[in-house]
This record gives sequence, structure tokens and C-alpha cells, in this order.
Amino acid sequence: MSKRSLILSSAPLQPLHFYCVSTSIERSPEVRNDIDPPASSPVPTATPITAPQPDIPIALRKVGDFIYDTTYTSEEDKLRGCTIEGKWEEVEKLYKSDPKFSTIKINKSRGTALHVAVNDDNEEVVRNLVDSIISHKSEKALECKNEKGDTPLHLAASRGFKDICECIIGMNGERKYLIDIHNNNGESPLFLAALSWQKRTFVYLFNFKPSKSDCDVGGNYSYSKDLIRSNGDSILHCAIRREFFDLALIIIDKYPDLIVIPNRHGFSPLKLLATRPSAFKSGCKMIWWKRILYHCIPVGILNVEDAVKYCAMKQYESRSHRKCPKNYDTCNLFLLKCKEYADPLLCFVKRLLMKKTAAYESKNMGEKHKVFQNYQHRNISMESKHKFLPENYATFLWFMKFACIYILGLSGVGVEEITKMKQKHKWSGQLLNKLMENAYESYLGTGTKPIQYLSGTDFISAYKPNQGDNKSEEPSISKTLESETAILTAARNGIVEIVDELITKIPSSIYEVNLENKNVLLVAVENRRTIVVEALRKRFEECNKNTVFDNLIQGVDMEENTVLHLAATRSDRDWHISGAALQMLWDIKWFQYTKGLVPEHFTVRTNKKDKTAGELFKKSHATLVQDGSAWLKDTSNSCSVVAALLAGVSFATSSTVPGGNQSDTGEPTLEGRPAFDAFAMSSVIGLCFSVTALIMFLSILTSRKEAKDFRIDLPRKLLLGLSSLFLSIVAMFIAFCSGHFFLIDHKFKHIVFLIYAVTCFPVTLYAVAQLPLYIDLLRGIITKVPKTSDKGEHF
Repeated sequence: MSKRSLILSSAPLQPLHFYCVSTSIERSPEVRNDIDPPASSPVPTATPITAPQPDIPIALRKVGDFIYDTTYTSEEDKLRGCTIEGKWEEVEKLYKSDPKFSTIKINKSRGTALHVAVNDDNEEVVRNLVDSIISHKSEKALECKNEKGDTPLHLAASRGFKDICECIIGMNGERKYLIDIHNNNGESPLFLAALSWQKRTFVYLFNFKPSKSDCDVGGNYSYSKDLIRSNGDSILHCAIRREFFDLALIIIDKYPDLIVIPNRHGFSPLKLLATRPSAFKSGCKMIWWKRILYHCIPVGILNVEDAVKYCAMKQYESRSHRKCPKNYDTCNLFLLKCKEYADPLLCFVKRLLMKKTAAYESKNMGEKHKVFQNYQHRNISMESKHKFLPENYATFLWFMKFACIYILGLSGVGVEEITKMKQKHKWSGQLLNKLMENAYESYLGTGTKPIQYLSGTDFISAYKPNQGDNKSEEPSISKTLESETAILTAARNGIVEIVDELITKIPSSIYEVNLENKNVLLVAVENRRTIVVEALRKRFEECNKNTVFDNLIQGVDMEENTVLHLAATRSDRDWHISGAALQMLWDIKWFQYTKGLVPEHFTVRTNKKDKTAGELFKKSHATLVQDGSAWLKDTSNSCSVVAALLAGVSFATSSTVPGGNQSDTGEPTLEGRPAFDAFAMSSVIGLCFSVTALIMFLSILTSRKEAKDFRIDLPRKLLLGLSSLFLSIVAMFIAFCSGHFFLIDHKFKHIVFLIYAVTCFPVTLYAVAQLPLYIDLLRGIITKVPKTSDKGEHF
């Protein structure tokens, strides 16, 4: 056989690291061919092992029956091996010895050794490698790309390594042209820093933009140069989609013309904002204690200028400058948290007691310290546009709010989550106001398109889905969604704030329709956005414009479906309530609510398929009726068995007299004692409620379970049955404890109530387990207008 070249794994002391090494295998002479390798390429050979060899040199490695020589065959292989193994001293020596090493790629995905050093956040190594590149005057090595087209500056920007970016670009921006290089997706380092919202890095990079090279002949900045990637999304679109609203405000302040530029699907920044319901209060569902916390926690608007200065301040930007050892991190974090929650109170007391001194200090403090202090306390705001109380009550109100925060939030647990949520809502509202400063252009997305540049994607082709060579694998968006304006998109996602703002700034937007001829009311009803329907109804009632709302109700879509037909159709969006039976209950409530808004003749009006709204409701909810019936049957079967057992026990208990009867009169011996009276009353109450629960569950099992029964009859019976079952269990335990009281010796009287409390613990477990269902039943029956649940809300 001939000698063949193999790719082997080496580094016997570090088996997880791999690099390429050339070697060959020499077979025995009996089976060797006469074909020999060229004389010009001598290679090490492997010798067959015929006996145990305990001493194997470090440069050799045993694989199967052969030992291979794993020494480096070239300096390039040495560079690759040392880079992967983290032997940076050797890598630095190679970089200093010859400039060719700065362009050698470790492999396709890793790029050059400089790419690997940047990925490892090894600032010292990066600085030495860059110095070697500069000393050899081979700056082209800084433009080398990996498999994704990323340069070392791309990697540093995307990971937020601001100091490494400064090292690559230069202290004075000598190599700022590197910011103009794009990867395979058309993203510049500035774009990647914004995409992952690396604040310090983004602020550092955009200080180099725009420059003269980025402007056209008229001096206008070419937005497609750095702020728009190949798939057509601008930097502002990405910030809004990822809900980095503080970044979006900074971008608008720096590049205001991006407000009116749409992406390839026709989504302007305003329309894209209308697809983020979690960014607004109307799109978030909170339980009662979170709503109280939300109201009490003070937040403020973002001061863009202070935010930029704060991100740019060097004394606060690096974690590497530690004032204490690393093992003190836990203690330091605890003290910082204490300071965070104490600062608002201390600042308030300081303003209250030393107002003049504070004013003097404010005038004389350094600019950087003022910026830092303002940014750190930007969420604390004592001022309000609506003053419900006199000024002398402000202190009391302020302390009451903080009391609610600390009591309900358990001194910080849950407060941070609500604070972040409210701050996001505040910034999204601020962004909405900023977008609506040019309401017409923001609404229609009719901004001036940037010029085409030769080194990147044409802006016009990037925003035309059917033009250019855009091969993006993004999911396709239906033509209906693309054609919808911002108000229709906001109504589809239930964002009342945007709908109200657009109606106020652009009154004619209320008459917008999509390709299916659905107006804002039809879109809201179709997607079960009850909060939008209620807001529109109340708004036009308060403005005495009922005719406008009536015109919206009269609208029909291309299939001649009225608003009542859309309410009768089963939607993909579930209600904010659990269980098929309760979902059916709220479907009926929603249909009845919509029915109260429309004229009477809508109930008999048919669509193009000759279906009335009632017929459509029965057909579309047939599966839900079956699921709800099955759930009710299973629940009633389980509860009826328990109710029957309780009824039997309660009957036996009620016919038993503790202590017996007197022989002469037949009266109970213990009559008149409080425990005996409690036993007598609880046994009768337990029997009554257990029988009631049994009857309710049996009536559910024998009902026809039609769609109309889910409106009132079945939920009410289930609620009454569960209530009776719980009360009968409580009465049974009271009867047991009061009857057992007479058996306890007097020396245990002082601990008898503790014993009974432990005995009644199962009742507490049952109540806790059934409480969510019980609350949902009450809420489902009492609620007049159902609430829609959003994706991921229950997780």
C-alpha cells in the first residue's frame, strides 16, 4: 500500500484542542507497493507496535496500533495550535516576527488570531497584536473577516468591549474607517453594537459618525451606509423590535430622519412600535398587588443628553477598575442595593431640611458628577401633572407610596420587575410622542430615501420585497399586514395608547381599512381586543360623536361579515381565563356584549355564505362545547364522590350525641356547653351543604350542556357546588374538633387549639388548591367585558 496523508488530532496533554498536522503510515514490507512519495516532501512516519512501549515521547501520540509524530510541521500550524490552546506569548512572537501571520486564519469560523483574542476579551493580547500589525504597517489585517464576514471590530462592538474597540480604532480615531466595513448581513460595527444594545460601545462608535465621507454632494448623510442592513431593517427598527426604547430615543436624537423611513415590508418605526403590546400598559395584565406597586413606583422620562454623557463617562464605564477584591462582590452588591433603596429617601430629606445648602452644592458640583447623579436618580420624580392633593400633603403621599412599595414588594422582591416594566412603558410613551412630532410623515413612512452606495446594498431594492437579490429567509408577512396602517396594527395588538394618539393627531385615520375592507373596530373585534373597543366607544360618547362610532359598526369586510359575525367567530387568541368551560363562558359574554352595540337587524343579517352570526357562533364553537362538557363532567364526577362521602359522614355525626343522654329525662348530658352547641350546629350545617353540593354536581352531570347553558346555568351550578363542598368540609372538621374536645384531658387544654389547627391543615390545602378555579369562576360570572390573553402571558 502507498503512504497516505492523514489529518490527526494532536496535543496529547490537552485532548480538547485540535489542529492540523501532516503525517503518514508505513505498512510492513510484505504489503508495500513500489510507489513512493516524492523526495521533495519528506514526512515523519509511524512504526507498527510489536511490543509494549512504556516510554512514549511527548511529541508522539498513540492512535490504535500506531504512534504518530505530532510536532508542528510549519510555523502556520504553530500559530493555529498556539492560538487555540491560548499560548498568547507565542502568538505575539509570531506576529512580531512576520506580518504574514496577521492574515492567517485559524479556521473559517474563528477567523484570525486577533478574532480569537477579541472573542476571549483579552484586551492586553489584542493591544499587543494590534501594535505588531501597526508596526509592520499591515493595517489591512484589521479588515480580515471570518466566515460571517465579521472583522475584529465587529466582534468587539457586538460584545460591548469598548476598550478593545478603542484599541483597534486608535486613541484618536486613526482607523475609524473600520466602522464602515460591513459583514455578510450588511451590518457595520455600529449596527451590531446597537443590535445587542451595548451602551458604552455604541456611544463611542457613533461619535465618529457622520463624517464627510458619509455624506453626499448636498451634505446629506447616507443612512444606508451604517444604519440599514441588507434585509432592509434600519438601526431604529431593530431597537424598537427588541424593545430597547432608550436606544431608540438616542438614535432619533442623533439621526432624526430615520423616523420616517420604512423597512422592506413597509413598516415604519411607528407601525413597528404598534406591534409591541408589551411595551405599553394597555398590553400588560397584572394582578392586584402588582397594579398597586405599578402605581406607587415613581419613574421619569429619559434625558437623552444625560444618558449619552453617562454612557461616555470613563470613570463609571469599566468593571475592571475594582475598588475592592473580587471576593467582596457579594458584600458590595448588598451595600449598593441598600444605597439604591435608601437614596430616594435621603435625597428627599436633604431637600426638605437643607434646601438652601443643597441648592448651593448643586451649583458647585462638577458637571460629570451632576450627570451621573441625575441619570442614577432619573426614576425618582416628585412632580405630577395632576395634583390631587395640596402641596402640604406631598410628603404624606410620598411616604405612603414608599410604604406600599416596601410592604407589597417585600423590601425589593418584585419591585425591580415592576420598575423595569413601568420604565419601559414610560420610555415607549416618550418614543411615541417623539414619533408623533411629525405625525403625517411618521404615519405614512414617507421619508426621503438615502442614496445608493457602491459598497453595499441599494436602499431602494432592499425595501422592495420583489426586487433586488435579497435572499433573506425571514418569514413572509401577509399582504394584509403589510398594507395595514399604524392605527390598524395598533388595534390588532390592543395598544390603546397608539390608537388614541393617532385619532387625536390624525382624525381621518379612524376611517382606514385594510385589504379585507376591515376598519379599526372590525380589526379590534376580530382579534378580541376588548380594551380597544371599549376605549373607542367611551371616546366617541364623551366627544358626542356617536355617529362616527355608528359608522364604524356599520362596516363590513369583503365577505360581508359584520362586527357581530367577527365576534361570533372562534379566534386563535384565548381569553385571560383558564378552562374550556370558562373560555366558552367568555365567548358568549363577548358575543352578547357586541350584540348590544349593533342594531337589532344585525342578528338576522347574513354574510356571503348565507350564515347569520348565531349560526356561525354555534358552528365555530362546537369543539369548544365538547371540550367544556368533558371538563365539567370530569370535575363533577370527582366532586360528587367526595360530596357523597361527606353527606354520609355528616349524617352519621348529626345522629350521634357526645356524652350520651340522661336516663331520667333523655336530654343530652353535655347540653349547654359551648363545645356541644358547636358540635350540634356544625353537624347539621355539614349535612345540609354536603347534600347541596351533591345535588349541584348531579345536576351538572344530567344537564344537556348546550352552548347557551355555558352562559349562566352551568358556571353558577359549578360555583355553588364548589362553595357547598368547601363549607361542608369545614363544618365536618368543626364537628370533629368540638366532639373531640370532651376527650382531651385538662392538662392538655392549653395546647388543644394548636392540635386542632394542625388537624385542619388539609382544609387549608384544599382551599389553596381550589382558590384559582374559584376566583376564575367568580371573575367569569361577574365580568361584563372579557379580557384577552397574550402569547406567553401564563409562563
